[in-house]
Amino acid sequence: MLADFPKLKLQFNSIRNTFVSLQQPVKVVVPDSHRHSHKIAVTLRDTMLLTPGGSKSLDSLGDLLGEPKVELPDGQIERMAELLERDPELFERYAKQDPKICVAHALHLLQLNEELTGKAVVPVTLSGLGEAFLLRLWETKEVSFQKVLGVEELVETAWNRALGHPMPHKVIKPVLIRHLFESLASECFHGALNVQFLFGAGPIGTWLDVDLAGAYTTAMSLIGMPDWERLRSSTNLDDYGPLTLGFSYVRFRFPPGTIHPCLPVATDHGPLFPLTGESCCCAPEIYLARRLGATVEILHGVVLAVDDSVRPFELFVQECTRRRSQFPKGDVMNALFKELGNSAYGRIAQGARPKRAFDSRTGQLHWLRPGRISNPFFAAWITSYIRGVMSEMLNALPPHVVVCSAITDGFLSTATEADIVAATQGELCQSYSLARQRLTGDPKIYEVKHRIAQPLGIRTRGQATLISLPGEPIVLARAGIKPPLKDTAAQNDWLITEFLKRTPETRLSYSQLRSLQDLHRSGGDLVSVHVKRRAGLDFDFKRQPIGECIRDIRGVPHLAFDTRPWPDVDAFLKCRADWDVFRRTRVLKTVADLEEFRAFCATPSGPRTRTSKPGGAVKVAQRLFLRAWTRNRWGLDSTVMNYPELANWLTAAGYPCRREDVENAKRSSTKLSEHSVAGTDAVLNFIKVVTAQFPGFQAHHLLVSKP
Repeated sequence: MLADFPKLKLQFNSIRNTFVSLQQPVKVVVPDSHRHSHKIAVTLRDTMLLTPGGSKSLDSLGDLLGEPKVELPDGQIERMAELLERDPELFERYAKQDPKICVAHALHLLQLNEELTGKAVVPVTLSGLGEAFLLRLWETKEVSFQKVLGVEELVETAWNRALGHPMPHKVIKPVLIRHLFESLASECFHGALNVQFLFGAGPIGTWLDVDLAGAYTTAMSLIGMPDWERLRSSTNLDDYGPLTLGFSYVRFRFPPGTIHPCLPVATDHGPLFPLTGESCCCAPEIYLARRLGATVEILHGVVLAVDDSVRPFELFVQECTRRRSQFPKGDVMNALFKELGNSAYGRIAQGARPKRAFDSRTGQLHWLRPGRISNPFFAAWITSYIRGVMSEMLNALPPHVVVCSAITDGFLSTATEADIVAATQGELCQSYSLARQRLTGDPKIYEVKHRIAQPLGIRTRGQATLISLPGEPIVLARAGIKPPLKDTAAQNDWLITEFLKRTPETRLSYSQLRSLQDLHRSGGDLVSVHVKRRAGLDFDFKRQPIGECIRDIRGVPHLAFDTRPWPDVDAFLKCRADWDVFRRTRVLKTVADLEEFRAFCATPSGPRTRTSKPGGAVKVAQRLFLRAWTRNRWGLDSTVMNYPELANWLTAAGYPCRREDVENAKRSSTKLSEHSVAGTDAVLNFIKVVTAQFPGFQAHHLLVSKP
């Protein structure tokens, strides 16, 4: 640990769990070999904030730059003192290569920043560089950022502590008409489409993993020059076309049998797509919902007029695309320009929803403020449009196609390429195709990323490959889990193994760097710490399970099921609340597990009627039957058998029972609860056995609903 860290930490800023310099450089006095002191200005940057997605490690960055990191034997990095003593030459090569990679990358970025923005400094983040490039491009093309974003420059007065009197300063704020409707736009911002349609092993066949080409950048490019003075209220459905910048609060109902309803409803578990409900959403999804036969009523809405002859973001995306095409795939500059284009969306969405971030100068959490190009209207519309394109494709697939999952910009399914081409003929997909034509000269809107023979569906953003195809890369989405392996195939096998052997108590061990807050408050070194978390390898229930069956996962029989949309958000929330209780003691591995979870959901809450234990519903049914029998209720007559005879008969029938169980059932302290047991197959079989012996048994008193 740096001896002066307690002082230094207050001179740096914090961004995304790391320290950087945002204000003045830190002045450090360093003596030379002749003991002469020199004052050095230190500006802090972190390569984690300056590397393209997928290349965050120094290993990946070194490969991109042609400066590969020096490899060490497994486990050696934790024992560097031992390496220094045993192989000082290797130790020195390893120690020198890391800063060499960082310097090479810093020089790349300094030159790129000067070329794009005129500033010969290493940027703080790639997203910041992208934002600066966008604003510089608008300035060059004489596009007013104030008109695009609906903001104005004002002069405000604030107290200057250093000078001891008020000082004027310039601020950028939304124009009044934008400000008045911003809360609606923020509510319309839901992020990406992330849905798991299949749990367990999928059927064996050919599965294509299809991605939209340049999803968010393409959507950005479609936004015309807004006329903020013409932002107006409208409840007329015809005002909400596929490309309209419209934002509304709606009440909706999709026809029964709709497989992929497209209107998002916000929940604490992310957006849900039910058949009925109320939604804050944008015009593309409203348009698609009507095409799918939904009845939609706009309760409140606004429409922003635009001039499509000028598309401010298209200029930026075209320039990033042009520059990227000058470098081969795998080159660092190709990756950087791809990241710059995508990062602009992140800056647009910054602050669209409340989010807190750690401030290293104060040591407190503060609300993340909007950036220079933040705009909740654009953020909401961009994500709505991409969800709309995805939903249009999903709803146009033939009925026989099985969909495993859908994410931000792609889906995994058994659709053939011919099926996918046919699914891209809708209005939203065609507008996407025209945008791709303008941006790249190629109207194709998708690319096939992977081909596999059988997937494993787990939960949102959680899929693995059970059977691959020769010569094809595998599909692997880890659902936020970090396997303790580097090789992708090994990670895939590890995830499948963990899925099969999971229990309610399963905790997975992770190695992660100490958090910025921990370092700031406790000091010490930036070292890895080991943490254990719940595995989270069961279904998330954002859709309703149907068609359950058993399929083998590498020779092990395991539950699998398809899904359908929930009727409404309340049904989902009840199921999730029940699941949070049920999963404390159970996981879903068999059809019986799922059936018992359904029974748990259907059973009224009660300390003696609701249980998550295996076979619990039958045990509750047996207990209530005994109470009814000893009380001569529900059409039962206790005189036909004595207690030992009843206990022996139940045991012989496959339902273990002792004489004491019958005696306890008659106690006055026991309660005979009606309509307290769900009619699972196991419960119905128990009723069948009882009714054969006691024909007068009135089973409807027992069941939540009649069998």
